[in-house]
Amino acid sequence: MGTSPEQGLTEVTAPASGDWSGTGNFAFVDLAAEWGEPLSAPGYPDGYFRTQMAYDGFWPNSDGYAGPQGHLCNFTTGAAGVLNLDLSLDWLDFESFQEVTMHAQAELVVEVP
Repeated sequence: MGTSPEQGLTEVTAPASGDWSGTGNFAFVDLAAEWGEPLSAPGYPDGYFRTQMAYDGFWPNSDGYAGPQGHLCNFTTGAAGVLNLDLSLDWLDFESFQEVTMHAQAELVVEVP
């Protein structure tokens, strides 16, 4: 979430190793380009928008699930400044038709290296 697309993500990739490394390619969506207008950011002050989104469907197989801790992904931002990161993880139990959603928000200060 940000006040401009430059404050958002430019790339999201899976880690090279670990439970989350085989989950796919983290599809990246530039929401401003896709929708042609800023999307409001629920839970943030007026003037903040959803600018980009990355998602990946980690579907468990017979070998089990990705662990509850670990390196989830690598991300790159477009510019220094404040990055408001929204993270949602969903767990689906297909047998009982139940869904559990875990949600976290973080405000990170991105500095020029």
